[in-house]
Amino acid sequence: MVSCYRTMQERLLGTPGIVSSFDYGMLSCIDSHLMGFFYRTIRMVENGIKPAYVFDGKPPELKSGVVCIVILSAHRSLINYFEKP
Repeated sequence: MVSCYRTMQERLLGTPGIVSSFDYGMLSCIDSHLMGFFYRTIRMVENGIKPAYVFDGKPPELKSGVVCIVILSAHRSLINYFEKP
């Protein structure tokens, strides 16, 4: 599965050999979205595009349910952590 994923990623990014030179055993699936973001940014810069990323402002309304769940989960975790002896 990993070799098939690498081949697809190399073809989409046009970077044969570069992607497969990284050790995916350590990264697994946790960082795969970051690796894709990183390589897409490199491809844009190589083609003369200057990316501008903005991570500012209020999250979209569609995400509000997820944000609420994350906050409640963190709150419960903190309560459980401090209540245990």
